[in-house]
Amino acid sequence: MMKKQVVIHPHQVETIVTDWTTAKVMCGPRVGNSQEMGAVALFFEPGHGHSRHIHDDADQIIYVVSGQGEHIAESADGTAVTEKVGPGSLIYIPKGSYHSTFNTGWEPMRVLAVFSPPGPVQALRDVGDSGGVGTAEMRIVPAGEIPSRK
Repeated sequence: MMKKQVVIHPHQVETIVTDWTTAKVMCGPRVGNSQEMGAVALFFEPGHGHSRHIHDDADQIIYVVSGQGEHIAESADGTAVTEKVGPGSLIYIPKGSYHSTFNTGWEPMRVLAVFSPPGPVQALRDVGDSGGVGTAEMRIVPAGEIPSRK
């Protein structure tokens, strides 16, 4: 049986606003009904990004759409390796790899993060529903509304 193709527009999905990003889940179990992969559009303000973390059960790709930044990955021996990234850079992060990405430029850094399977995408959204870590700093802005920085 062939699965249905879908087109998802940013105005059709809610916006997640935290102290480190403005994000829109663009694909996953609740958006587009994908059980195999997920995608989230992220905007990092200057000086912000996501801190060191790991996805034990998902591979990740980060594609830099605009802005300048640094990606920090840990090698197998635990040594941090920093690389500058910018528009067109693609970062592949295998599951089980510690990593972080930060905006080092003067303008917002825009990235698309893709996960397979989509667990990390769903986890980002579920923080707002379940009272998880960072909930106090997270706001969910309904689809179609413009988020403001408070």
